[in-house]
Amino acid sequence: MRYQAAPRPETAEYIGNPTPSQTVKVPVNQSAAISIPLRDRTRAYHPAVREESDEKLAGKAARGDAAAFEQLVVRYQDRLYTLALRITSSDADARDCVQEGLISAWRALDRFRGDARFSTWIYRIVVRKAYDVIERRKRTPQPVDEVPAISTAVE
Repeated sequence: MRYQAAPRPETAEYIGNPTPSQTVKVPVNQSAAISIPLRDRTRAYHPAVREESDEKLAGKAARGDAAAFEQLVVRYQDRLYTLALRITSSDADARDCVQEGLISAWRALDRFRGDARFSTWIYRIVVRKAYDVIERRKRTPQPVDEVPAISTAVE
């Protein structure tokens, strides 16, 4: 059975977000498939997010500025997730590692000395969390279907 598409209007319109800059109008005769929306750069690379260096934001966050830490999270959450996913090979474990790593980083920001880049510091925290997950997997007992009986009778 072949899928038959409904008749299309003269121009196809995609509205991803309610902003007018996101609307794409493509004439039907020029499109072979569904039109792809124009997308802005991701939030992590947005100029407003990239105004201050990571180290300055880390210093502000260490003094209690939650908005500065939020900017750091926006910058690094995708890369941290990718890193954790490569190590754990599990979506759920990778998300947990990133969340635990960010919580640990928030609690330890006052100990960030600035000897290394902030990205190196946060990556190492998440890598350690990912390796902890792998260690926990190894220590988890595997279910045994049958236990062999041991005879205690003396002949």
